Amino acid sequence: MSRFLNSGFLAAVLALWLGPHAVSRAQEAPAPVAVTFSEQANRHGVSGFGGEWDPHFWTERNGRRGCDEAAWRTLTDRIRGLGVSRVRTAVLPDWYEPENDNADPAVTDGAAFTWDSEQMRSLRRQLDFCQESGIRVTLTWWCAPARVAGGKPYWLGFAGSKQWCSAPNDAAECAENVAAVLRHLLVDRGYSCIDAFTFMNEPDWTYLNDENRVDFGHYAEVCRAIHARLVREGLRDRLELDLADDSSHRGWLQQTAGALGGVSDRLNAHSYVFSCEDPGYASAMRAWVRDRVVGCGALPFAVNELGTRHVQGAYTATDIETFERGFCVAQFALLGLNEGMTGALFWGLHDQYYYDGNPEDGSNGGLMKTNLMAYADEGWRMRPAGEAWSLVCRGAPRGARVHPGTSDSPEVDGVALVPPDGGGVNLLLVNRADAARKVTLCGIPAREVSLEKAEISTFGRNGGSGPETRAWTEPPALELPPETFLLVRFFGPKK
Repeated sequence: MSRFLNSGFLAAVLALWLGPHAVSRAQEAPAPVAVTFSEQANRHGVSGFGGEWDPHFWTERNGRRGCDEAAWRTLTDRIRGLGVSRVRTAVLPDWYEPENDNADPAVTDGAAFTWDSEQMRSLRRQLDFCQESGIRVTLTWWCAPARVAGGKPYWLGFAGSKQWCSAPNDAAECAENVAAVLRHLLVDRGYSCIDAFTFMNEPDWTYLNDENRVDFGHYAEVCRAIHARLVREGLRDRLELDLADDSSHRGWLQQTAGALGGVSDRLNAHSYVFSCEDPGYASAMRAWVRDRVVGCGALPFAVNELGTRHVQGAYTATDIETFERGFCVAQFALLGLNEGMTGALFWGLHDQYYYDGNPEDGSNGGLMKTNLMAYADEGWRMRPAGEAWSLVCRGAPRGARVHPGTSDSPEVDGVALVPPDGGGVNLLLVNRADAARKVTLCGIPAREVSLEKAEISTFGRNGGSGPETRAWTEPPALELPPETFLLVRFFGPKK
């Protein structure tokens, strides 16, 4: 990541690390802050941090705008550099079953499926990369389109839906459709990187029937039918069902936890709620996550779409180039981990065209501009949010144990993470104040890890910096610059 980052800013940060003569009397006020890490790890480890990555790169609409093999190499190098350990990827039923294979959902006619459609080819290229790179995939069956090309009603959708998407109109046919694509990808193609499946994106408002009503009972029925079909076909043990996927509709998550606790392996929600502009936003983030973790009971909870509240429709983030956007989502990750959240996926990894349209249509003509990286014509330029989110992704790898931190200051927070290979300890730290704060770190779950030196990366108003290695003081203490998010890594012997 150093090729994206500002080494001058890191030098300024590292100059603040405590030593016997490093702190002036003026810097000693206010009183030092203590951050104490719990000896007991959270019940659930990290499920993964990363982002939405819908499979549109290898489509004609993006290909004629510069998405070629050279652009793909640059993009995938950037994704590796971000430290992404999980992506959420859409799949739609019309990509592979444009017409019903037959009238009997109990019998699948494999020859009737279009596994070589443009969108399926694009999906497989993306899955090839994830498989090679050790990135896990949450495959999301987006919806049943109400209509397809030319306005034709889609056979599995409700044509009366007021949205382009709808609920499936038949539970058994939907279960067959889902099982078919999972068998193709998991068995026929061998994509073990797909380890989770979500049925429907934001069903709390997209699960529409011909009366334009959202029917939770029908949603639960289809989820159970999918579960049963996957059991029947020997696919259920290959992945987790990650359900709810609501658009911050707390009631939907609670209903799903109550009705589908025996079907779902984990639950998730979306968050486009918060902004650094809002007074008390950190406390509000904590409460938002805590409420949902408690509501999920024993099941793990994650956020499968994350952004700020600064959105204009679905295609534009109005704070896209700001420090505040990155500072907000990085803090959400840290605070969420402290409250028991297992992961979060930023929407999304990079700009791309979802459709061809008029640039003045209010949706940038189909160019999604909400992402960590800009489009191919800018060489996948890393935005401030990307610099901040990389610290989270690299600091909280999939499978890490989470040791929540408590702080005696409302402006400073921290969390400790022990990677699954045992190769060290990572700390994510934040100072929200507009002045530097001296911090003492207590209870770092180091075990066999030396605390003599640390690798430090930072994100602040001047951008990102690092990593750079510096000696650690005894006892572990540092001075956090104002409005700064840090990743501190101690390295130890790997298992």
